[in-house]
Amino acid sequence: MRWPEEPEHSIYLLDPCAGDGKAIFTLRDSWIRQWAPDVEQRRYYRSVLDIHACELEAERAEALATRLSSYRDKVHHGDAFLLHPLQEGDRAAVLFLNPPYDQDPEHGRMEQRFLARFTELLHPGSGILLFVVPAQTLAASADHLARCYLDVRAWRFPREDFEAFGQVLLVARRAARPLTDLSGAEEIRRWAKDPALVPELPEVCPDPLTIDLTPDPRYSLSLSLEELDVTAALSGFQPFADEAVGLGEDPAALLGAKFQTAVPPKPAHIALALSSGMFNGWPLTANDPRRHPPLLAKGVFEREHLVVSERTNKEGKLTGVVEIEQPKLRLTVLRLDDMSFHELAPGTVPTGSDDVAKWNAADLIESYDRSLARLLGQQFPALHDPTDPEHEFKLPRLARTPYRIQAQAIQASLKLLATRRNPMLVAEVGTGKTTMALSVAAALSPEHYEDTATELERVGIPDRPPRVEKTLAVCPPLCGALHKGGYVQRFVMWSW
Repeated sequence: MRWPEEPEHSIYLLDPCAGDGKAIFTLRDSWIRQWAPDVEQRRYYRSVLDIHACELEAERAEALATRLSSYRDKVHHGDAFLLHPLQEGDRAAVLFLNPPYDQDPEHGRMEQRFLARFTELLHPGSGILLFVVPAQTLAASADHLARCYLDVRAWRFPREDFEAFGQVLLVARRAARPLTDLSGAEEIRRWAKDPALVPELPEVCPDPLTIDLTPDPRYSLSLSLEELDVTAALSGFQPFADEAVGLGEDPAALLGAKFQTAVPPKPAHIALALSSGMFNGWPLTANDPRRHPPLLAKGVFEREHLVVSERTNKEGKLTGVVEIEQPKLRLTVLRLDDMSFHELAPGTVPTGSDDVAKWNAADLIESYDRSLARLLGQQFPALHDPTDPEHEFKLPRLARTPYRIQAQAIQASLKLLATRRNPMLVAEVGTGKTTMALSVAAALSPEHYEDTATELERVGIPDRPPRVEKTLAVCPPLCGALHKGGYVQRFVMWSW
């Protein structure tokens, strides 16, 4: 972007998803250098280029506020969709939009929802959009961009950054009025389908867009963050607009909803069951009720961000950080004898204390493992339980007889297929994944199909499974896979 030599009045930059503000404040400092090479002069221009920024997350909003360098800058902590201009006609000169990347039920993509909402706060006829999104999501915004913007151009991020996040920078000028020729949408969709068509972002743009700062109409922007109108939200809330789902169920059934699994879960799955809410509302009885009270337990997996790599430029300045999210289990229990809450400390070795307030997660598992195991089986009923003789059925006699544990996996796979679900066999090298998959295919082949269907019906699976006519097993070279230290993956495809 190119700015005029001398601004004649205040210019407003809007960033509704500002994070900690590093991007928008860095952009402003870069633009100010076009007017003021001298450091002292830049203080004046910071009061000319006013930033309006919004951030929902509390810690980032606090960091954003600390970056304020002009009394005219404004930071809003809250939902950006509650931002509204105080005066009709208030508009921004530049909209820097790096929205959340997610699906949206109404707009297809969350990026498009933000774009549609904040285009209206950009000055028609001259306001410039800087849109930072993953390349493939441009398809959801193609028609909107073609209808509302002129001079649309895009660049993909430099190779190292693009490989990590697949982002592009789209720059455009808002049209004075909606356009009728939407032919430009097809090119944007081509960019989304094949980002290689988009040139790489250069350090200096050879043909930048020029900001139009003509004083008529004058730019102005004064935003307020409205409070949520709870009354209006409740009046518009229609939880059972189409059908009263679940009202015919017993409250206990709603509280203790079950989830069927292919085979019984392992004790190691207790943490996942706790965090997914499958144990909510179910009392836990201690192994020794005389020593420990009955409890309710609730687990939540929190996201802990860990830095795995950093990038620096030639001067050693930090230019990029790659983080991963690591799940962390937080356990809370409610004593049912005195109704007190306690958050359990993390730990894999029990403290041995009788005081619940001093417990860690291992104390809960050690003292309530019988009750937890019972709930695990109750809330996750297995389609095929190898410990229940009534779940077993006869497999066809083949040239290779599977081991007992392999036979159980084959039976579970056949039951899944009969109930129209796809089985997945995931295990280490040498456990016989191909043997088991081919045994499933053989059981559903024309030679053995009727016997298999009869056996499935006998054990309570009335639906007939699909027939297998052809089978293809695909695997990588064994030596190469072992040499790389990875598991040999086999893909077995059936045709029915």
